[in-house]
Amino acid sequence: MRRLVRLLAIAEHYAERLPPADAAAVAADMAAGFEIPDASPVAGLLVQTIENIKETGLLAAELRRFDIVPPPPSRSDPLARYFVEAMAEAHIARLSRPPPRGRSGPFVNLLAAAWGDLDFPWPRRDTPLEDWLGRKVEALPILRTKIPGQNG
Repeated sequence: MRRLVRLLAIAEHYAERLPPADAAAVAADMAAGFEIPDASPVAGLLVQTIENIKETGLLAAELRRFDIVPPPPSRSDPLARYFVEAMAEAHIARLSRPPPRGRSGPFVNLLAAAWGDLDFPWPRRDTPLEDWLGRKVEALPILRTKIPGQNG
């Protein structure tokens, strides 16, 4: 993701330096620098390239409005993380409060029961499902922020 952001910043940098004139006029001037008898095919490619660079620069500026989410821990399980986050959001939507953050309790038991009902893959055999999901509940980013309208 960071590489893409850097690449887009470069595209945006060069897009700002392109002449503001019509892409076809700029391309016609640039095509004269190519050593071929008929520069018309090159001009068409240059028009397309210039328009793409300008569009990429605009897209890069638009993407800067968004924050980049830090990458998940390297050993995380994306299915489990998404499942726990979705269940926590459902809990908030239904009860207007976040679920408890503990490694055990009714919310973790609900997660384990739902996980089993959905036939999702189980963690390693030596790890109880409730412990495994409970650790993910404790790490929920959604529970670290204050819920709008929540007191305290």
